[in-house]
Amino acid sequence: MSAGRLFRHCLLLLSFGIFFPGCLQAQDFYESHDRIVKQSVYLFGYSEPVRIRVTTGFGSVESSQPFVPAVICADSINPGGTLDCFAAKTKRDVYFDDPHVNFVDITDSHQAVLFSANLNYSGSGATWLWSLLVLDSHGMWDNMFPEITSSNQSEHLFWRSATSSPYGYGIFTVADFIWAEGETHFATHRYEIRSYEYCPSTSKYVLADQFTTRGKFPGLDDVESVNVIRPELPEIKQHLRKKSPATCSSVGVGH
Repeated sequence: MSAGRLFRHCLLLLSFGIFFPGCLQAQDFYESHDRIVKQSVYLFGYSEPVRIRVTTGFGSVESSQPFVPAVICADSINPGGTLDCFAAKTKRDVYFDDPHVNFVDITDSHQAVLFSANLNYSGSGATWLWSLLVLDSHGMWDNMFPEITSSNQSEHLFWRSATSSPYGYGIFTVADFIWAEGETHFATHRYEIRSYEYCPSTSKYVLADQFTTRGKFPGLDDVESVNVIRPELPEIKQHLRKKSPATCSSVGVGH
């Protein structure tokens, strides 16, 4: 990618109040790929269809962390133009690359974007950052999730259950390995399972429950992908059913 294209990308981000020190650097970066992931979609909160576009981050050759993060943008279709862009970064300005987009049904009639991005460390470790994005009435992105991260030896599931979620919104569950003493990285582990539910009083998702599995599950030394949530789903549902709908901001902690 040319330095000019990087500069234009940074100007676009700056127009939405997003600035990164890496935008001052116009050399020694990986090529970025701007791609359209959905030509037309209606998202929760906005009355018009939008086009969804993502751009990978820009990384330094000397560092595994990108100096400009991955970005997802919502474009107006008629008239044209970019409505808003959202950057894959934490509150402490840790930047994430390698964007992935999935469209999920948060209710019977509303869709949202499950946006994830990856940060690879030198060695075998990596971290995913998760966001659930909708648009407000002005076409601005609104992240319904708190800051949610998981390792590269984790599993996630966005699912819906009338008996487990009294508000009718989908549930987001993450299972991540617990690295106990004496265990190697990708060996068999116990897992911490966290479930996030929609809270009507804040219009956001909150941590509704978390617990540690009783048994251990195979790691990436033995399987291609982690399989924890489906076998533990009856336990997950049982934990969530014990919650009172009136205390959606409380966290239920199991063992």
